[in-house]
Amino acid sequence: MKKVILFFAIGLTVIGLRAQTPMPLPGGSFEQWETHPGYSVTVLFVPISVYGSYTTPTGWSHLSYPVNESASVYGMTVNINTSVPLVNTQPDTTGVPDGATAARLQTIMIEDIVSPTVLSMAGNMIDSTLQQTIFPSILSIGEIDLVALMPLLTSATSNMGNIESMLPTLLTMDVNDYISGGLPLDGFRPGALTGSYKYQSAISGDNGGILLIGTHYNTTTHQRDIVGAGASLSLTDTPTYIPFSIDYNSLSNIEPDSLIVLILSSASQNMQQGSVLWVDNLVLWSAPDTCAAISAINATTGIHDATLTWSTTDPADAFELEYGTVGFEPGSGNSITTTNTTLVIDGLNASTQYNVWIRTICSDSIYGEWSSLQFTTEPDTCASIINLAVTSGDTTWLTWSGSSEPDHWEIEYGTQGFEHGSGTLIETTETQLNLYEMEQAELLQPDTWYDFYVRSVCDVYGNWASVQYHTSNPSAGIGGEPWNNSIINVYPNPANGMCIVSARDDNPIELHLYSLDGRLVKTATIAGAPITLQLQEQGMYLLQAVTANGISTYKILNAAPTAK
Repeated sequence: MKKVILFFAIGLTVIGLRAQTPMPLPGGSFEQWETHPGYSVTVLFVPISVYGSYTTPTGWSHLSYPVNESASVYGMTVNINTSVPLVNTQPDTTGVPDGATAARLQTIMIEDIVSPTVLSMAGNMIDSTLQQTIFPSILSIGEIDLVALMPLLTSATSNMGNIESMLPTLLTMDVNDYISGGLPLDGFRPGALTGSYKYQSAISGDNGGILLIGTHYNTTTHQRDIVGAGASLSLTDTPTYIPFSIDYNSLSNIEPDSLIVLILSSASQNMQQGSVLWVDNLVLWSAPDTCAAISAINATTGIHDATLTWSTTDPADAFELEYGTVGFEPGSGNSITTTNTTLVIDGLNASTQYNVWIRTICSDSIYGEWSSLQFTTEPDTCASIINLAVTSGDTTWLTWSGSSEPDHWEIEYGTQGFEHGSGTLIETTETQLNLYEMEQAELLQPDTWYDFYVRSVCDVYGNWASVQYHTSNPSAGIGGEPWNNSIINVYPNPANGMCIVSARDDNPIELHLYSLDGRLVKTATIAGAPITLQLQEQGMYLLQAVTANGISTYKILNAAPTAK
């Protein structure tokens, strides 16, 4: 879940509240509405109705744009001297929380207000900006000079994406150019604005937003200074009412004596006609005291998790945390709310740096100041495979050892060149695998090269180690016939006290001759010329051919002992 608070600078803390003194804004629930007469224009001294009537919440200073134009159309004098309302405002009670009445604010164009006949007669005499530009809906607690404000908003949004970028521009302007008055605070210290809203944008990404601008009358300059601002980017499309909370952050030590609230139903770069915003139950909260602070925060890390513990200066109702990899933008991380002072975060990446931010919640979504901590998860390690090999004694084994003791081992095998995930998987707590039994059970095909992969398994996996193994084919080569796909040829087989071993090429091959009871009878190296093996005793022998590519095992039947 993404947060809705706008951070103006990295590391900027947000003032939280503990003692919440509410200050309901005038018309915060918009229970009372009043009707205003419509507008008209005069054509040859004949009044023509433009807009029949409109309603606004009682006590709300509605917004309008003055139009005073004259034109000569076909010899007739057309006078347009009126004030065009900029916001279509209607009451709404459907789905409104607590049975209140919400204000429905809709972005409009002058074509929506001025009748086509009058607009056609006026031609280009009406300000082209009014005909082509969509104005954001603005709810002002107090008075705003729209003649000066609208060009400012148009300029600010013409090359910026949303109010997140527009706000710094507004704060650098001379407030006296566009703000007059505001909501008198009379010593009330603003801390946060709460309320409910739902929103319907004309096009995707046409987000709305809320601005809080605090002003203070400077007795030295006799001008108004901006001394605080807050913003919310939470007004994205939602079909039902949801609550919102906007922190007010003082930008100087001068407390505001008035507050301007601007609610924009269209705040994207290309504002579109038809965006509709519903707002209800606007309440301003004071901030005489700070909420409990985080006094200490620690992290105990694992490979894929971290256990966070913290303490506070005073008790708090709950805690809010946001975390992400180092460098994440506040508001884009993972958000968690808890009433405990211990939290386990899992699903983390190994060997990765994370930032975690935590703050207290005293009540009613009023927050303390952010505290942060950086931690790094443990490396993704498990036991390393040591001495992976194929060995022969009384039988043939796949054996290995580990650098430490894991939970268990995982073996994957398949014919030479198979892809991981497509082979046969075996899990075992032993450090050996009986290949001879697998051959006898026909789990391995005779006279075939296999790839065997082994890795350790802990909370994570170790690295794969591999070895190749060539299964035996005792029937091949009998009677002196070459063995298909074999790297050596043994004949005669069965032998009569001796046999000859030849290689297919000149690459060196190390030979290990074992008796069936596991005794190493003889070792030799073959490279090019055939060699003769003397077999002292009657019975079965195992011959291993060891190359750089792996180990092949052959069975030799000695029918008679070597003559002494």
